Amino acid sequence: AEARARAAGIAFHMRNESAEATGLASDIADTVVSTYTLCTIPDLPAALCEARRLLKPGGRLLFCEHGRARSRRTAQWQDRVNPWWRPLAGGCNLNRDIAMHIAAAGFSDLTFDRYVPRGTPAVVATHYVGAATG
Repeated sequence: AEARARAAGIAFHMRNESAEATGLASDIADTVVSTYTLCTIPDLPAALCEARRLLKPGGRLLFCEHGRARSRRTAQWQDRVNPWWRPLAGGCNLNRDIAMHIAAAGFSDLTFDRYVPRGTPAVVATHYVGAATG
């Protein structure tokens, strides 16, 4: 990513830090974007609190994630499969209720769509796409 950014003339600085504690100053970002990461972060509540801390007042969290299904039956299958799925998929958790975690971290104005892309099994592909205010 760094080489491509330089080739395109974009200033870029890669930081290798934990999502739970970035070391960045508070209130520095207008927007935090999360794509297919909230399923894997070890301490999700801490990471979402950190994202909220980074946002300026009124800043937005934009997310595209996968997680817990709406259907109780599918969610039960996610709970059964998750212990085997997680080590095979690099720590990914199939059964995290992404919207619930975002709301619990203190975000407001949470809006999202939860859907299963056509042709994919709901147990592994329930998607959450949305936004919230920090």
